[in-house]
Amino acid sequence: MTKPIANVYFYIPQQVTLLDLSGVLQVFQEAKLLGFEYEIRFISSTASVICSSGLELASLTHFSKVNPQENDFVFISGFSTHQIDLDGEDASFFTWLQQISANQTTICSICSAAFLLAKAGLLNDKECTTHWKLVDKLKRNIRLQKLKRIPYSRNPETFIQARES
Repeated sequence: MTKPIANVYFYIPQQVTLLDLSGVLQVFQEAKLLGFEYEIRFISSTASVICSSGLELASLTHFSKVNPQENDFVFISGFSTHQIDLDGEDASFFTWLQQISANQTTICSICSAAFLLAKAGLLNDKECTTHWKLVDKLKRNIRLQKLKRIPYSRNPETFIQARES
């Protein structure tokens, strides 16, 4: 087996929305089937997470056990738009995000996960977006300069995608 060209980590927050996890995951799974050499790994702040739909996801690796590097990707799935609780995540997660950002890891947030990047300070002075229902809330709660009501935002080291539903 050849060494993977990159690791693709999926960080699964509390109350994850399955659509935000499965859509991106399916893209990378298909890429693997087509011959791209990615190692897909699932990480979280706990060993198991209850999704917003009630399904439990288990056997997750604690994020502190991995150290993504320059060629790696970290996707942070969105979570219930009705239960945004940034204090529900392990406080050391935000420091970890800052550290992997310094490693030049590509960090991508899906939908409401932009709140987690903002809390870690990774969106300061950057263009970003979030779920259309949450744009005003993100503007009120996090000091951001360039929040936009657009389907995606791309910065050199972060990519943020909003869901329109």
